[in-house]
Amino acid sequence: MMVRWLPWIAALAGAFAPLGFAEAGDRVTSLRLAVATPEAEGTKETSCMTASDVGGHRSKDYISHLQSRFQNPIVLCLTKDHYASAALLAAGEVDFAWVSAEAFGPIKSKSRPIMALRPHDGVGRVEAVVFAKTGAALQSVTDLAEQKVGILGQPPLSLNYQLVKVVLSQQGGAVEKMSFKAFESTPQIAEAVRSGEVAAGAIEVTAWARYCHLLDPAPTRCNDLSVLARAYPVAEEAMVVADKLPHEYHYRMLSVHSMMHFEAPLAFEWISGGKGKEFEPTEAGAFFTGTGKEH
Repeated sequence: MMVRWLPWIAALAGAFAPLGFAEAGDRVTSLRLAVATPEAEGTKETSCMTASDVGGHRSKDYISHLQSRFQNPIVLCLTKDHYASAALLAAGEVDFAWVSAEAFGPIKSKSRPIMALRPHDGVGRVEAVVFAKTGAALQSVTDLAEQKVGILGQPPLSLNYQLVKVVLSQQGGAVEKMSFKAFESTPQIAEAVRSGEVAAGAIEVTAWARYCHLLDPAPTRCNDLSVLARAYPVAEEAMVVADKLPHEYHYRMLSVHSMMHFEAPLAFEWISGGKGKEFEPTEAGAFFTGTGKEH
């Protein structure tokens, strides 16, 4: 868990530091971003602008806010779709791009996600763990069809249920063929798994870590339980950054966006497209399901 939040901690620290890069040895002269917008749909041209020539375009609040936080000139390129944005990053013409999971494929060797939008409803991209009794005839979540799964809270309103339903589905589980039993605590779920009352349990990762005492030098409490899957919900879209860009810029850009919904709501409304309520840091594998079987 701590590894995932290191960029977030660094970003918050960066929010209280000067956001200029005037050192003589600085390799970056401008920060270039590509964003797909409805205004550019159906066109063949990519329009790039700075804060000084944005005019009355709807992106004015966004680019002006970024420019107020950086000494580096900000260049915003508006594209017709996520693939066009990804192509600009692949060609080295931009440093950041807002792309979909599908568009990320061709540039995955050159970039990594750094932030995604937290949805208006739900818990966002929280890591979940699916576990079963060691020795049971269950090898993965695909084996849970026609089985009962223990969760925290009563579906369908439980946020835990919403989270594990997404993770189970993205990990290949036939959620529509599973049944869910609500419990009030993680220990109750674990005991139900051990007794065979449910085939598996599905909870968020911090509850699993606390119950299993995973921070202990040699945890043994969950030795009789096996992890079937451990994963975050796959991001639909994310801002990605070119690998060649120095890491300080990753963190600075993240720090500016993390507070944008408070500091510059009009800028946030434009860049988010109304699809979420705030930006949250994300791990490098945000677009992938992964195998996720480690404790």
